[in-house]
Amino acid sequence: MKLINIPKETKVIAFDLGGILFKNNPEELTYHRIAKQHDLNYEEVNKVLKDNYEIFHQGKISEKDFWEPLTARYNIPLKQCKKYYRSSVAINPPMFGFLKSVYKKYDCYTLNNEPLEWMKHRIKKYNLKRYFKSFITSSLFGCTKPNEKIYKIFIKKVKVKPTEIFFIEDNEENILAAKKLGIEVFYYR
Repeated sequence: MKLINIPKETKVIAFDLGGILFKNNPEELTYHRIAKQHDLNYEEVNKVLKDNYEIFHQGKISEKDFWEPLTARYNIPLKQCKKYYRSSVAINPPMFGFLKSVYKKYDCYTLNNEPLEWMKHRIKKYNLKRYFKSFITSSLFGCTKPNEKIYKIFIKKVKVKPTEIFFIEDNEENILAAKKLGIEVFYYR
């Protein structure tokens, strides 16, 4: 991986997780696995879960409540849904290597959209407390990126100027929202 040039004034590095430190979209892989296992199609699984997706990421419902429309309609064990999701999460080795190379020099934080139970799984399985000073995750603050509120919460939490934050993100809409507040951004593709 080509080195990421960190701006000189950087004091804090913020990492999105999905598509950055972790390969993107374990939900999609999980939905495909559930569909295949239970003789459904992906679109139906996605449609059944779609209404709960955003509120789950905002921390307004539990993981059990998120999966409930699917588990109830198709008699799929909750335990299986949880297992499929957790086994679909995979690190992105180049970016994990980058994190390991910078976490001692900079204060590193997450700035991500993630349900609480899924975030706890990642923290524990990948020992993320070792690398991150804190986790600014949508489910802990009731709003998701690109909502300006989560960026303002982040700025207040890290106690530095927006121009001293270097945010690594793969979603253009989230990048634009961060830039609007003066945060330095690296668009990871």
